[in-house]
Amino acid sequence: MDTSLRNARRKVIREHIRQESTQDLEGLLAGMTKDCVCAVNISPKPFVGPKAVADRYLQQWRGFPDFKVRVRRIVAEGENYVVTENEWRGTHRGPFFGIAPTGKKAKVRACVLWEFRGSRLRSETVYYDLATVLSQLGAINLKKLGAASARRRTR
Repeated sequence: MDTSLRNARRKVIREHIRQESTQDLEGLLAGMTKDCVCAVNISPKPFVGPKAVADRYLQQWRGFPDFKVRVRRIVAEGENYVVTENEWRGTHRGPFFGIAPTGKKAKVRACVLWEFRGSRLRSETVYYDLATVLSQLGAINLKKLGAASARRRTR
């Protein structure tokens, strides 16, 4: 891959992360194509188009108004994609995917597949462990779930 294109894509990702962390929706959408897509593994369907992508971020920011994200490392780069390991954190102060606010802090690692059209971001697909987040928010108890699962296996 051309070094200038790789650098341009990395810059787009850095800007996107900054805009996501500062809730700069206008800037965030400006860096994406008009047919942008955001898929999150915990959502039943992808968010397609600028309005839907905007709604996805607004939901996230309502749930975690102090939301911050950072790229921990770039895992892979290909002809039309970049894969990163990210970490996000925030305090659960609003509804988040149907979960009422708990006031608790959450921190989770995520894997993100960034797909590009040239140097423009076309889509991002986010994978993260919802059970970890729910446990941190107090919505589930992973130790109890693990113990119950172990009991079922020994029967």
